[in-house]
Amino acid sequence: MFGSPGIALAGEPVTGFVSLKSRALVFYLAATGETHRRSHLAGLLWSDVAEERARKNLRDVLSNLRSVIGPFLEIARHEVAIASDVPLVADTAAFEAAVRAGGPASLARATALYSGEFLAGFYLSGAPLFDEWALGQREHYRLLALHALSDLTSFYIAQGQSLRAIDTLTQLLSADPWREDAHRQLMTLLAAAGDTGAAVAQYQRLRTVLRDELGVEPDDETEALYRQIRTGTHPGVSVQTAPVAPPSLLAVTPASNLPARTHPFVGRGQEVDRVLASIGDPACRLLTVAGPGGMGKTELVLHSLRELLASPQSRQYSDGVIVVSLHSVGGGGQPVQLAAAIGDALGLIASEPVPVDTLVIEHLRPRRVLLVLDSFEHMFGARDLVADLLTAAKGLMVVVTSRRTLGLSGEHLLTLHGLPVPAEDGELAGEWDFPALQLFRQQARTVAPDFDLDSANISAVARICRCVAGLPLGVMLAASLVRYLSVEEIAGELARDIRFIDEGTAGGQRGLRSVFERSWRLLEPEARHSLVRLVQFRGGFTRATAAALADASLSTLAALMDASFLQRVPGSTGAASRYEVIEVLRVFVAEQVNAREEEQLRSRHSGYFLHWLGEIADDLQGRGQRRAIEALSDDLDNVRAAWDWAVTRRDAEGLDRAALGLFRYYEMRSLFREGAERFIGAAQFLDGSELDRIRARLLARGAWFAFQLSRQQEARAWLEQGVTLFRDKEDRLEQLFCLNYLAAVMQHSGDYESAELHGEAALRLARQFADVHGVVVAQNILSQIAYEVGEFARARRLAQISLALDRERGNNWSTAFSLVNVGRALLALGEFANAVACFSEALKIRKAIGDPRGTGYCLNLLGDVAAAQDNIDEARLRYHDALGLFEGISNLQGAGESLLRLGRLALVAGDLAVAERTLLEALRRASLVGATPLQLGVLAELAVAFWHQGDPRAAELAELVLSHNATRGASRARLDWFGAAASAAGEPDCYDRLREVVASLLPVADSAVVAVEI
Repeated sequence: MFGSPGIALAGEPVTGFVSLKSRALVFYLAATGETHRRSHLAGLLWSDVAEERARKNLRDVLSNLRSVIGPFLEIARHEVAIASDVPLVADTAAFEAAVRAGGPASLARATALYSGEFLAGFYLSGAPLFDEWALGQREHYRLLALHALSDLTSFYIAQGQSLRAIDTLTQLLSADPWREDAHRQLMTLLAAAGDTGAAVAQYQRLRTVLRDELGVEPDDETEALYRQIRTGTHPGVSVQTAPVAPPSLLAVTPASNLPARTHPFVGRGQEVDRVLASIGDPACRLLTVAGPGGMGKTELVLHSLRELLASPQSRQYSDGVIVVSLHSVGGGGQPVQLAAAIGDALGLIASEPVPVDTLVIEHLRPRRVLLVLDSFEHMFGARDLVADLLTAAKGLMVVVTSRRTLGLSGEHLLTLHGLPVPAEDGELAGEWDFPALQLFRQQARTVAPDFDLDSANISAVARICRCVAGLPLGVMLAASLVRYLSVEEIAGELARDIRFIDEGTAGGQRGLRSVFERSWRLLEPEARHSLVRLVQFRGGFTRATAAALADASLSTLAALMDASFLQRVPGSTGAASRYEVIEVLRVFVAEQVNAREEEQLRSRHSGYFLHWLGEIADDLQGRGQRRAIEALSDDLDNVRAAWDWAVTRRDAEGLDRAALGLFRYYEMRSLFREGAERFIGAAQFLDGSELDRIRARLLARGAWFAFQLSRQQEARAWLEQGVTLFRDKEDRLEQLFCLNYLAAVMQHSGDYESAELHGEAALRLARQFADVHGVVVAQNILSQIAYEVGEFARARRLAQISLALDRERGNNWSTAFSLVNVGRALLALGEFANAVACFSEALKIRKAIGDPRGTGYCLNLLGDVAAAQDNIDEARLRYHDALGLFEGISNLQGAGESLLRLGRLALVAGDLAVAERTLLEALRRASLVGATPLQLGVLAELAVAFWHQGDPRAAELAELVLSHNATRGASRARLDWFGAAASAAGEPDCYDRLREVVASLLPVADSAVVAVEI
């Protein structure tokens, strides 16, 4: 049944089957090796038709099988099986027996038997239950095969059989291409065999797989191995390098007209290096330093030239470094005005018969000169003269500062942005860490000599620098106001209105507004038309959205970039370019539209992104998931603005259309607080009975986020309301959503019986409406319930079906959930290696998506494996990392689980004081979220801690845990040695007793105070 399945008798293929379902029935009977009731088989193969019709179909199939393989079947009135005396040979059974036997010979036999996936390519129409079973079996055998290949590889490596190890690793990676440790093993073996090229190629294959499928880079360990192989520091590889001696240069300082330095230059170290590198590059003869007005272009170039003149590099411009200021040049920016300005700077005297441009060209033709054309933006009509000069004078280098690029052939471009500023939530380590703060301090001391940065004002100065986006002119103007106002007052005013910055300047002559107005006047009408629409975007935009919402073509975007109103920024994928309006210009540009037009533009913007959210919802569950997540991450600020505008306008239909896509994104990225605020807030903003269904949808999704934020009662109430409302309105898919998530809430609170009832109801609905995602979620929840009650084999089986469905549809995020559930069951069954493989793959997926909650769960589980194998240091490290992630997103359930594990480690180490303190912290969190199973798990460990200390409370806690019907199997096993309380299991007052005991253990009862403490 591995690979393409078939049935044979005495080596000859059996034919004559009336349908695929006849063959499917034989496969099922052979694979299970059990006797099955007819009712079960009819439901398995014909779950989409009425029961009577299904039984009739089964009778037809059995009639066919009697004629084809009758002697080998036992067909009774109510049951069917393979005949017990038949010498049946199933490759699956032989494979599993060989894997379980272990040893190199058996494992080699097993890997030879595994010729492909279970029932590969065999699918039935109208039989979702059979397909689910087959998918679960497929994943089960796949994991066994990976386990066998991994163990066999380890044996071959230990025996020095490299070629065989390479073969098994190749086979393993064909089945599990994300297994990074196997890639490293293969790279090591190939390098040791002297095949460096193959080892490097293997690394490239791994990198491609991780990028294409998960969007991540290889681990640091893999990168280090790759570097060793490339550089020859790994065994079996050698690389010879020859030293290159640097040439010597004789410094000769050329003549120049640079103005004297009037103040220290701040920051821009990388940009200075770029300018100097361009000046020294023979391939670069025209460098344009571009950026908005006030960005410090001139200061950068002048400082770079001073650095140049102080170095040997300046000898290449032996005939001079000349600065030509164009600020005051008028005349419409014609070539003659530019030539005259250059001639004046060179000290040329034009005679009447010789045109000034000819005079300049002839002067420069034989010379080696570096020419700076400062503030070129209004001289655009004279750019052809620059091209003529460069063509005629082969030793000429031209550096231009401008708010727009020249667009000439061979032009190199350096675009300036604001000075680095502290992040809003970052720490201010010191004033010298950020150039914007340095510049503020420098300028402030020119008007207030006693001013300095200190711990009392540095936060306000950082806010000021962020308000002006690090624009040097903005920083300097703000700093000049410290003569009249405190930095806290300046920061407050700028936060309210950036235009305040010009109030302290003399008539605004050197203020930001005059600078921006000059740039605005340089724009063509078409570019202005698009720009006022582009300021509606938040966090940038793509060419597609710019065209759709701002009528902006690529040429328009290019013109706005050349004029320094836009900048190109990297997106998550790197495939689609993104652009954003220079932030400090946004307020000025927004003033160019009236209130009515602004409302129309915002409504158009909102409608576009809400519609896009509706369209992208399906991509978030399929093979385009990573691209969809990255696209949403790039446009999240636009999505937020669109959603919020729709809420204020009570656009219920738009919100409903966008809800599913935004819910899925928030859930995947663990943005629970934001999700709760937006969904619950929107639902509460809508009113009117005709909106009940939309409000209920929004509340149902907000309920899941509220649950993640420890608001269990609200979440359960909203989901229960949703189940009732959607059942009454016959909206089955929304009812399915509420049933699934209500089951999850119940399971987390320890109400396993109710959780299973709701999960089973959800699974029936999902199958009825062929909702694959609904099936996966329901089966994962049922798997978690089975795990909690100690039914580990059933938990694994349910999760493996979900995992196979996830892999088939390419939903990586959901795959990680299924992997975790499979891995937990495997860990409980003692299959450590396979459990680690599941958790590691899930961890890589979670990290790639940027899901801190999921990452934390994976780290906790990897810590569990380490603890089970007595690797205590690794376990502790995993638990601490997980705790930090959970507390960073206020996930008290996850944080409590990490603390429980850390407390258990302290107990094992005999550090009873640390154990008790840590477990009480875990109990605080568990109590805030009402997580009964977690509370019981903590109490079980506290009982052990108290027992070791001779504390009489140990017996009381053990009795409570053992008598509670929500106690997990692990907690029960932990306390079995108390024994006496086991007979009291299921006491009706156990929930009240639990609350009393927890209250007695926690010295702080007020939940608000506890929340602040933690």
